[in-house]
Amino acid sequence: MELAPYNLVTGSWLVCDKALCIRMFRIGLFDLVVI
Repeated sequence: MELAPYNLVTGSWLVCDKALCIRMFRIGLFDLVVI
């Protein structure tokens, strides 16, 4: 699994595992995962 650098502008980072890409947004103590 490759983890892209954290984007301070959008407050998100992209996780790509093979063909699956998951963008995660850090919201407080919770993580909102958008596929």
